Amino acid sequence: MLFFDIETLDFFDDPAIAALPRAQQLAVLRFGVAVTYDDAADLWKEWYWPSVPALWQYMIGHDLCGWNIVAFDLPVIHYNLSRRFNYPAADLVPLGAVVDLFGDIRWATNRWYKLGVVAEANLGRGKIAHGQQAAEWLRSGDMDQWRKAAEYCRDDVQLVVDLWRKLERGEPLLLPPRPERDEADELRFTYETTLTQMIQKRRPRRYGQDDEANR
Repeated sequence: MLFFDIETLDFFDDPAIAALPRAQQLAVLRFGVAVTYDDAADLWKEWYWPSVPALWQYMIGHDLCGWNIVAFDLPVIHYNLSRRFNYPAADLVPLGAVVDLFGDIRWATNRWYKLGVVAEANLGRGKIAHGQQAAEWLRSGDMDQWRKAAEYCRDDVQLVVDLWRKLERGEPLLLPPRPERDEADELRFTYETTLTQMIQKRRPRRYGQDDEANR
């Protein structure tokens, strides 16, 4: 599994971004930094703007896991690749499974959770910063600030990895009630099948696969 997270040079609270219709905001966010963790190789990598095409070539053959990656990280990578590197749409389709813990939890519970809330409830620690702060660090032009953004990005990846490890151990994720929604009950999230079965099911079917079963 390849776990990843990205940070952008722009963010939703920036006046120029906030002024746009929501549907257009993702399309103009500029890529800043990404951090990946390949659990099979126990390998961490950092990726900055010039290496976005190399990042995607690295990602495309892996099963992918992250937090809100379907609605944020992957579209931002795709927009940057197509707009600035002229990638055709056909080359922007992942070849492995895509596991978005945020989306899966939302679909199963009809509750919207921030990563920090779920991490605090299950790991006893939360996020060390936020996306708007990371964007400001990346825009500063100061290498020490860039390092802070990369460290924050890596910490978010580590949170997702640790949540995934809990699921691997067969332990459900605890989802606390949201006081702003007047909720009183704590929920528990787990997948209905084994993680291996879930990942296999999400991998795109290739031409010729399962032909025997379809005869």
